[in-house]
Amino acid sequence: MAGVIGLASLVGCGNSGGTSGSGGTTPTVNATAITIDNAGVIPVFGNSSTSTVVYVHNNSSTTISGISYSSVVNSAKANSSLSTKLASLFKTNKSLTSVNGSQCSSIAAGQSCPLSIVTPVLSGSSTQGSMDVKASYNVNNKAVSFNQIINYAQVQNNLV
Repeated sequence: MAGVIGLASLVGCGNSGGTSGSGGTTPTVNATAITIDNAGVIPVFGNSSTSTVVYVHNNSSTTISGISYSSVVNSAKANSSLSTKLASLFKTNKSLTSVNGSQCSSIAAGQSCPLSIVTPVLSGSSTQGSMDVKASYNVNNKAVSFNQIINYAQVQNNLV
């Protein structure tokens, strides 16, 4: 009896190391040539803005020039209802922020560049938010863009 079970398990596992013939196509993964680091949450102290940098990376094997940057801010107000937040996004709460990409308009292959950004001033009930930083460029005469969400939040300034 043990010999039959051993033989059956040997026959059953005979082709386990082979290749499956599903007939499907292998999915292609297109790596993004330009990426922007996720900065985590940027602290904003008191009633002032915060200047910092995030790094932009050229992951390709060629220099990419003509990179332009833009950003849109979405601020969240404390104790606001969802409908108020959504309404404000489409009215006054959506604005351009300061992103200085002049030093990162051209990035050599495999290199990185510090992109200067400035958060908006947070005060009153506006205690946190995010900005969508967008890098636009051309690869092989094709317009491409990469977006990164940068979060920021007001922190207590304990210096008295």
